[in-house]
Amino acid sequence: LRHVQSSKNMTLFVPTQAAFDSLGLVYDAMKLPNAAEKLLRVVKGTIAVDGMLYSDMITSKPYKVPTLNGGTITLERIKDPNNPDQEQLRIRGDSSIGANNATIVSPDLPIRNGVVHRVDNIIVPSDVQFTLRELFQAAGGNTFLRAIDRLGLGSLLDSHTPSMGRGYTFFVPSDEAFVEFNDTLLFSDEMRM
Repeated sequence: LRHVQSSKNMTLFVPTQAAFDSLGLVYDAMKLPNAAEKLLRVVKGTIAVDGMLYSDMITSKPYKVPTLNGGTITLERIKDPNNPDQEQLRIRGDSSIGANNATIVSPDLPIRNGVVHRVDNIIVPSDVQFTLRELFQAAGGNTFLRAIDRLGLGSLLDSHTPSMGRGYTFFVPSDEAFVEFNDTLLFSDEMRM
């Protein structure tokens, strides 16, 4: 991201902390050391490479903007569905960035080399996916993963990537849960596995 630091006239669409928090376990997985590349792709999708865009430049006519990751976001001014007397500035990602929508909640914040718009949602690129193993790691279930690997089922976790927004429920015991349980005895005895 040195390009961003040295560039002039940048426009950044920066998600709020609440937007990151709403991703739940996916956000925790993005913070894993081996997920830096995926997080970088998400960040690059929030950086417009078409100069500085201020909120008064966005009209009701969709305006397409290329991003640093090679995708395109569309900006437009629409009526607020909750308050028809007000307008919202909306962002949509293309299929390479992610089809999520976001609303600009704090526009036109000046920075040293451009302008920032705070947004209420994260547009996750469609190619950023996490395996079940990565999600279980993010949940703090490393001992549970060792047990699954020991049973020869690890490949199922490595090959399955749940879709964003799909309703899966997994009960993954944390490493702390195994403290009360003698996992050394469990892992050393094939019959107990």
